[in-house]
Amino acid sequence: MAALPVHVAGNIWVGVDLITAKVTSDPIRISKKAKQEVEWYCLDKKDSVLVCFEEPDPKRNGQKRSPFEATEFLVPMGGSVCSGPPGDHATPDENNAYKYAIYNVDSTGRKTLLLDPRIIITP
Repeated sequence: MAALPVHVAGNIWVGVDLITAKVTSDPIRISKKAKQEVEWYCLDKKDSVLVCFEEPDPKRNGQKRSPFEATEFLVPMGGSVCSGPPGDHATPDENNAYKYAIYNVDSTGRKTLLLDPRIIITP
């Protein structure tokens, strides 16, 4: 299964290949000032993908540490979902990446961890 390329103008496109358990870009760099968004694509036609920011954020009363307003994104099989722009709380810092997990979600709802890539916020 072929992965989609990362498209840098505007949204950052990230293909998730469930067979090889790879993403097209890691880490992802997005600009807070340009309000860039990540658009995750599930290249599989049988299972979905769940993108989860799971680390607790001590600066946000224990909420999960995500550069976006949401902390989970369900990407439907063969479809895509956008993150929205980085939130006001997102900190531009090359040395402080936001880690997230990607799970394969099969038709029974069972989740299997595939990857733990990163997002870096730039000014």
